[in-house]
This record gives sequence, C-alpha cells and structure tokens, in this order.
Amino acid sequence: MKAENLLSDEAKITVNKAYYKFITHRIMNLHSVHYIVTDLAALLLLKKGYAPIHCSAFEKDGKTIAIFAPPDTGKTLSATTACMEYGAQFIAEDMAITDGHKIYAVPWTNSFCHYSKNNDKKGREASSKNVKKKGLMTAEVTHIAILEKGADEVLQLPESVAVSKLMNLNRYEFNFLRAPLLTAYEFFNPGLMIDDATRVELEILSGLSRKSEKVFSLKKANPTHYAKTLVQEMEQEDVFHISIV
Repeated sequence: MKAENLLSDEAKITVNKAYYKFITHRIMNLHSVHYIVTDLAALLLLKKGYAPIHCSAFEKDGKTIAIFAPPDTGKTLSATTACMEYGAQFIAEDMAITDGHKIYAVPWTNSFCHYSKNNDKKGREASSKNVKKKGLMTAEVTHIAILEKGADEVLQLPESVAVSKLMNLNRYEFNFLRAPLLTAYEFFNPGLMIDDATRVELEILSGLSRKSEKVFSLKKANPTHYAKTLVQEMEQEDVFHISIV
C-alpha cells in the first residue's frame, strides 16, 4: 500500500491486487481500501470546511430535517417512509455533507447498493426518485432529529448535548482520527494536522445545531413510527410563551 500527495487536492492511494482482494474489513492495523478512502475523504473535506455526517435527510414544505441515529435504529427507514407516505422530498440516507448551514446529498451510498443487489424495487425507488429527478440535492437544514429506542418521547435538546451526540455518532462512520495510515503519514508530514480536523468538525456541527429551528431526540418503541412524528415536528410552529408581571 502506498499513500501520496495527501496534503494536496490530488491525494493518491495505491494498493496491489492481493491487498484489494483479501483486506476487506478492519483487521488490527490493516484497513480495507473502502475504509481508507472514506477516512481520507472525511479528513480532506474537513480541511476545506465541510463535514461528512452520518445521517439521512428529507425536505417537506420548505423545511429540511437531518436525521441522526445509531446503526440500525431507523435513519433510512424514516427518510424513505416520509417520501413514500407523507409526500416528502428525498435528500440523503446514511451519509451527507454539511458546511454548518446547508446539507449536500451523497447520491450513492451503501443502501442504494443493497437495494440494487437484492432487487428491492420499492426501497430503491423510494430512496432514489428525487436524486434522479433533481440531481445532487442541497438544502438549508431547519430541524435536527436524533433517533433513539425506548418509550415514545420527544425531547428538545440543548446545543451542548446535541453536538456531543452528533460527534459521537459521526465517530461510528468516520475514523480519520484513529486511521493507522493517516497517523503514519502525519508523522512524516505534520501539515496533515489530523487533530485540527476534529476542531473543525466540532465547529461545523455546532453551527448546524445552533442555526436549526428545532433540535430534538425522538424515542419510539416501534421504529416504523418515526417518520410520522418527524413530519409532525416539522409542521409545528414554534410557540413563544410570554409572561407579563
């Protein structure tokens, strides 16, 4: 394996056929090409002021919600259900990119591959119809939801708690901070500044949370019910209670 030009816009990773064939997962300090490229892309994006985020998203009536959750909690299911049953417009599932204001769709992710391999026509059409129609989707984020399992509950989150959870969930998908290849490269090329990327990520996610109209956690005992509540939360107008003494 060879890494070149990681400090430029033309980074290059080279592996031989045996590495590509046999290293398919993370095995101690050996990572597959998929993981290496994902971590490298995340780091290079952060250096340009963009953060990859592990989320799904949809737009409805001029409002856009970014949905974060632990694996297998319901991100993709919620986005596809909102599009199929509640007239929402699909933006992203599993992964997107943000500058702290807008969200940018990643048009082809693991779920699309899953739908294609398993000939899941319904899921494929629900997720891809708006990407095909409109191309790369971009929207201003107005709502952030963090899905959790448990008794039904909607709880508005303070910024500090929300950002902590978003950073935690991002660590599942993006491991640039602990990637062996990047760590070794930084030893000889200090300009890579991996730790600095974490600071940028925190600033971007803090900005995304701060500018959103509503940031909340949503618990549901039944994961198929997330979509309905997400749409309802987006439709509610903020109510200000004023006390006059």
